[in-house]
Amino acid sequence: MPNSMCSIRSVFVAISLSLVTGCASITHVQDVTSDKEGFLIKKFSPQMLLPTVSKKLPTDEITGSFQRLSITTEANAVYADGRKVTYNVVHNLINVGNGLVQQMQESSSNNIPFQLLYALTYRGIIPLRWQTINIGDPKSISTTSEIKDVVRIDPIPMSLDKEFVTDIISGADIQLINFSSEQATCRTTNAIAASDIHKKLSGQAIEIECTYREKNTVRHNGKWVMLKDYGVAIMIENTTTAQKTTIRVTDIVI
Repeated sequence: MPNSMCSIRSVFVAISLSLVTGCASITHVQDVTSDKEGFLIKKFSPQMLLPTVSKKLPTDEITGSFQRLSITTEANAVYADGRKVTYNVVHNLINVGNGLVQQMQESSSNNIPFQLLYALTYRGIIPLRWQTINIGDPKSISTTSEIKDVVRIDPIPMSLDKEFVTDIISGADIQLINFSSEQATCRTTNAIAASDIHKKLSGQAIEIECTYREKNTVRHNGKWVMLKDYGVAIMIENTTTAQKTTIRVTDIVI
């Protein structure tokens, strides 16, 4: 997750995509902003997963749970050229059972929203279906991406110094050919108090470090914390060749 989640922001890309999909299913900004949560519930429900994917999801040892969480974060990005950018993200999470989490993330700068990220994830850390919408540009368009097939998804361990691997095939939801092959290799590294992330959180958190590859080429590295009492992970750092972003939780509504 890390960020295999991508946006399609141009008519050229949409037209190119339609050549391999037939009739492209394109989302316009106004389709979303009129009912943001309704769009999440409708397009990112467990029923939208392909049967080949849902039946291969693992059973893990995580027992924590929640109904809804709202997590506000501050992201600080430092670019290779020295530029620094700070923005805020509100993460709205809905637990839909069996480790599946519906997520809507709204990013803003100077209190002006500029991006929405929708997803259905496994435990917050493995994206199963996702879409990024550039709400700062009313003319922008986007499509939904999803896992097409699972080569391997390991259960997420709660003990330390344990590796787990995700190996998936992904593409646009209406795409028929030319899929992407993506892998994540993750390891649990440390146990901390969840209150170290934010004072409102209870229990322990397990720190996780991941390396993400596309077609066996490293794309980025991510650091996460799995909140054991809640059974969901949140990203705290993301590093690419172009930038390093650190993420700090500033508020929690449980």
